[in-house]
Amino acid sequence: MRETAPAAAADRVQKHIEALADKKRRERAKSYLIRYYSERGRDALETAVRNHSDPMVRAQLTYVVARIGGEWGYRMLHTLLNDPAEEVRYDAATFHRFFPTESTARALRDYIEGVADADTAKAAAFHALKAIGEPARAVLEELARHPNAQTVEYARFNLTLRTDEDEG
Repeated sequence: MRETAPAAAADRVQKHIEALADKKRRERAKSYLIRYYSERGRDALETAVRNHSDPMVRAQLTYVVARIGGEWGYRMLHTLLNDPAEEVRYDAATFHRFFPTESTARALRDYIEGVADADTAKAAAFHALKAIGEPARAVLEELARHPNAQTVEYARFNLTLRTDEDEG
């Protein structure tokens, strides 16, 4: 018996999700997931974001959901900020730059305030704030007055980078 169209699409989505673990097939798999399965494959993508056993696959999915975008992509990316694997949180923080709004800046501020200084995702969140640009300026200025010394250092550094780039 022939597979139904939705079942066949779900199988193809799953195949591309699994290909994210293979360095040689990763870029093509990401491209297919973004281009062809952004609507049809959301259930399978969401399940993989939340439950896939391989942190490398979840890290690759941060880019996929960010590029799919929209409210769903933002929600999935924000979910990945709470992933147990640091490399996944790092990529999730980094790709928040694709959502350059004040709301994203505030969400990153809340994330920064709740994450340990040693977590590399904290630095990635600051870089995302810098990339967001003007909508994040007030948040960076606020973080430059934070009681945590490392938070202040990161915020001031990223404010300086913005000023230097704006002038040059």
